[in-house]
Amino acid sequence: MKTGTLFWGGFLLSSGCVLLLGNYNVVDFGDFEWFKITPVALILIGIAVLFPKDSVKAVIATLSGIFLGTTLFAGIQGSTQSCTWKMNNKKNHSHHSTKTMNYAIKDDTTQSAEATISMGAGELILKAGDEHLFSATVESNISNFALTDTIINGKRTLWFEPKEKNISLSGLHNNHNEADIQLSESVSWKLNVDIGATDANIDLAQIKVESLDISAGIADVDVTLGELQDNIKVAYNGGASSVRLRVPKNLGCEIHIQQALSDINFDNFTEKSEGIYQSDNYSSATKKALVTFDVGVSDVEIVRY
Repeated sequence: MKTGTLFWGGFLLSSGCVLLLGNYNVVDFGDFEWFKITPVALILIGIAVLFPKDSVKAVIATLSGIFLGTTLFAGIQGSTQSCTWKMNNKKNHSHHSTKTMNYAIKDDTTQSAEATISMGAGELILKAGDEHLFSATVESNISNFALTDTIINGKRTLWFEPKEKNISLSGLHNNHNEADIQLSESVSWKLNVDIGATDANIDLAQIKVESLDISAGIADVDVTLGELQDNIKVAYNGGASSVRLRVPKNLGCEIHIQQALSDINFDNFTEKSEGIYQSDNYSSATKKALVTFDVGVSDVEIVRY
């Protein structure tokens, strides 16, 4: 069985048990400082790297999933149960109603720009659009966002990030945070995406992208590349995540990957040396992509389309 499957099986099993026990008050999670022991997960991953046998990796993957699921969700459960809300005996107002917010920058003259998009927990959709340089529609009950636009020495730089840096975990199951972002098809982009516990769908098939840099936590990330640029650079840095990268068949692709307990599935790629893979058409392709993965316990899949 794949190590990634074992990890996620252990993660889901342990986190489900923790949440169930907490909901029925079988155990009390409110006193222990869980964050102090989370480095044990890193220790387990380090052991797996030092002992690369598949049997060892399988055991460590399962233990890592169980440990991470237990500590993470026990910490969340403890945070929600140990919170005391004293508002003159009024109804708890921590769960705000969902608001719809719109952000937009209209510009027909910009030829190249850099955008940094940050999001904690929630859902992110990133795709092409025609009407604006940058536009975003956000539905959220936990955060407002800020859109910053600067031009320094002719360089256009955008930042889109939540105003609230520290969002309470209380009432996590009632939180809603969804951002739908559109980028101009006529602009050459450098993109930086910083996400946490996020379900991200990044469709760049119709966007001219020079580079894409993704930093992810516990995330499910789906990226589709196009072939509008001669050279594309993609860098993905993730912890316990699942990532799928769709690459056009006409695009030559080279992959560099550093991984600990990850499962990799590369469609029509050949391993040239340790951690380096090339598509079958890499030498002959006129347009190419260089993809770098630095992942911990993750599922990594490359699909040619």
